[in-house]
Amino acid sequence: MTKTLLLATVATIASTAAFAEVTSVGATYDFDYSQFDSDAGDLTVVTGDLTYDFEYAIDAWTLGAQLNGYSLGLGTDGDIDETMTAAALTVYGAYAVTNDWTVVAGIEGVDVEGENETFYRVGAEYALNNYTFGAGVYTYDAGSDDETVPYVFADYKDGGYAATFAIAQYDETVLVNLDSAFDMGTYAGGLELMYMDDDGDSIYTLTGFGNYALNEQYTVGLEAEYGEIFDAATTSRIALVGGYDFTDTVSAKVSLGQARYEAGNDDVTAGTLGFMIDYEFGPPSVTTFDAVPSVTEYVGEFALNLGAL
Repeated sequence: MTKTLLLATVATIASTAAFAEVTSVGATYDFDYSQFDSDAGDLTVVTGDLTYDFEYAIDAWTLGAQLNGYSLGLGTDGDIDETMTAAALTVYGAYAVTNDWTVVAGIEGVDVEGENETFYRVGAEYALNNYTFGAGVYTYDAGSDDETVPYVFADYKDGGYAATFAIAQYDETVLVNLDSAFDMGTYAGGLELMYMDDDGDSIYTLTGFGNYALNEQYTVGLEAEYGEIFDAATTSRIALVGGYDFTDTVSAKVSLGQARYEAGNDDVTAGTLGFMIDYEFGPPSVTTFDAVPSVTEYVGEFALNLGAL
């Protein structure tokens, strides 16, 4: 099904002079540096998170591509001794059967520290007013057996409000992502939850932010984060944030804050520094690949929390 849909998409491009245009381009790079200082020793944590997405529409067809990259560095006194990297490239095709129904299929190639895996995703979306509902499956080759991971999502957008809920399950592991945001011009804010449960053992991170626009270009705000790791440790962070809009499509922000890690008798704090640059032209029209996180997002979250342990 996946290969048939993608081949048909390519054939459509080659054989027709139909209406075509780039409908969406977006890219984000998020860098964070944390320096923990404690009697037990100093710990340096550096993370980098890159995303890029692109969509191209040809009548009822949409072609898309996504690139996700994640890096985690651990060390002491500012020197990085260990690194972990993950990357994924997704290509997908979608066909609007009606104004409300769209079928989608994609291939996601993932590399985690040199270990490669290919995920296939097939599903459908249904648009109802400001809502989009979707369901589908991931499939991949796990040794001698093909594994199937079902997922469902619901997405809502109305003016300055947006919210997305997605859930997927693999054997005893449940993956949940909840993302909500509002933008009223002067005030903006949001909340995101990423949750993983493996047969009763869970990791979750809850992140919130609020911004106030000083004028058309400058914003100030706060970010807060709290997480729990297997009931063994907790992490928290709060930071002041300054933002600047270069244009209507390009923006950047810098954050400065403090993080805390608690596990048993360990209680350490860290100074944090973050930088992010963002570019967005047009929202994605295929909601599935925007609402259901890439595999690397879960890998990155998992690695960062285990690194804290």
